[in-house]
Amino acid sequence: MKAHLSILAAMVLVALIVLPSAYARDKLVFSTFENAGITLVQEPVMREAYRRLGYEIEVRQFPGERALIQADRGIVDGELARLETVREMYGNLVMVPESIHELRNVVLAKNADFTLAGWESLKPYMALSLRGYKYNEEKFRELGIKYHLVNRFEDMVKILRSGRYDIGLITMLDGLKMMKDMGIRDLRVLEPPVETFPAYHFLHKKHTNLVPLVSEKLKELKKEGYIKKIEDQVVLELKAD
Repeated sequence: MKAHLSILAAMVLVALIVLPSAYARDKLVFSTFENAGITLVQEPVMREAYRRLGYEIEVRQFPGERALIQADRGIVDGELARLETVREMYGNLVMVPESIHELRNVVLAKNADFTLAGWESLKPYMALSLRGYKYNEEKFRELGIKYHLVNRFEDMVKILRSGRYDIGLITMLDGLKMMKDMGIRDLRVLEPPVETFPAYHFLHKKHTNLVPLVSEKLKELKKEGYIKKIEDQVVLELKAD
């Protein structure tokens, strides 16, 4: 009888040890831009996509270039969201082919006032962009636009206010968040957008097996209207006084 109870007690002890780990969710860590408005949409969307796959995610914010380096070196599990051009520059990152959402690249200005008609209309002006916005850098070089890279959104605001540069290139959500956080009234977002393009999630190559699974979940979220609902809510909150 005592032997039977000892075996039973041992089984209970094993169960207590094993059960928590059996029900624990796997965790993945992703890097992204610090203090970015686009993260307000991308993080909840990707959190839900991974939740449906049985994963928890942690998002760590870094300056733009550093975030990519962290992901490419495998220090974190991937990059929350970037443009497609990133996969040509960072060989260790694999792009999930289903986009998360559409980004609107807009012009932020203090004194410059002109009709936006694509990238060509920016040629007469000196431009700023956030370091890590690789596509902007490519377009500036291609068009011969004089530009300067800044590490933070706050730096862009200070330089625009000083008058040393004419315009800043920024996503609409980043611009709205920055102006709201800093209480900015003397800068304007010019319309229409310079360009609209999709943002994609990137995984380090060690997680290539997850790419089609994440892609399917993003398709589901779009079909359900989940992503649009998040986006509309974020824009409404950022525009509120």
